[in-house]
Amino acid sequence: MLLICIFLSYSFLEIVSGFKFSNELGKPLVVISAPSFWDAYYKEKFFDLINFDIDLAKAIAPTDNVLVLADRNTLPYLQGRSHEIPKKLPDDMLLEANIYDIFLRDFSPMGIREVLKFHYAPDGMDAFAARQIDKSMMRFLVQNELRWSKNLTLALSGSQVVDNGVDKAIIDKNVYKENRASWQEWALTIQLMSSFKSIALVEWLNETGPLNDNITTRLDDWMAFIDNDMLAISPMTPENQAILEQSVKKSFKNQVKLVEMPDLFVTEAWNNRTGICGLYTNLLMTNDNVYLPVFGNDPENWLIGQSTMVDKMAVEMVQVNTRRNVVPVNMPRKICQIGAGLRSLTWLARGEMADKLMTAARLKKSADPNLRH
Repeated sequence: MLLICIFLSYSFLEIVSGFKFSNELGKPLVVISAPSFWDAYYKEKFFDLINFDIDLAKAIAPTDNVLVLADRNTLPYLQGRSHEIPKKLPDDMLLEANIYDIFLRDFSPMGIREVLKFHYAPDGMDAFAARQIDKSMMRFLVQNELRWSKNLTLALSGSQVVDNGVDKAIIDKNVYKENRASWQEWALTIQLMSSFKSIALVEWLNETGPLNDNITTRLDDWMAFIDNDMLAISPMTPENQAILEQSVKKSFKNQVKLVEMPDLFVTEAWNNRTGICGLYTNLLMTNDNVYLPVFGNDPENWLIGQSTMVDKMAVEMVQVNTRRNVVPVNMPRKICQIGAGLRSLTWLARGEMADKLMTAARLKKSADPNLRH
């Protein structure tokens, strides 16, 4: 009877919310972490990020399962209970959680063959802050009774991994340097292959970045799978593209094809974070869809050369190279200039993890009278 009530409530909410959303058990789940109202680091961007989280969830909702995590003080801004943000999300798409950062991909469980919780200790971040973020995720996993294979002392951020979700992953070779004090190279390689099946390692020329400069970049900003064997890449120096091609061919033979995306990247920085405006490769791929950032609909992006014409080229480029449906998602400059993108802000949960989180959101709503309309 309880389950019947939950699903009846779910169907009713789908009608009154004003847009269609598909939260079905048995499918992968896109998880987004909203900023905390009390987080001083994101204070000046709080309303921009909340607006974007709502828009992103609504863009994903018709075709994939999506859930937004937020703490108790932030939830009202996602529920339409704030004058500053009148739009809202259905309560079935919200779950209370105290996650200490918005770049959810970086510190969430990941893996293909087995799902592992890696140690989060990114280079350049204060060690105490990284531990607090990592602990917040561990508490969330335990509180929601989510199961994963095991915890590892191996330090690995989601920003250092680009995988196709099936059998291939490209990994930043800096992982070896960051772990050399506690992991021998052969043992680290075995562990990475155990988790991601087949791997290719990438190390840019002179240990810099894809543009051969000293700008700090994430590997998962610069490339992304758009199908199982199709890798979209943003423009890089000829030397670095040759390095990538050689690494991919060495590990995957001739299975993976590189797809070069349009070049409209503009270097910006915010609080020591590199902006990603113009990088179409910070996209999100699920089983059936590719969510592609587009920049030309925001007048502020026009000021840095972005346009709907180039957006159209990017959409067509992806569409002809994937069997998945391509869903353009508007990326405001206020978001991309802080280094936030569709992939870095999301965690793709699968299997039992996805179903448990979906069920937790529905049970929360059915049990709490304050969340009923």
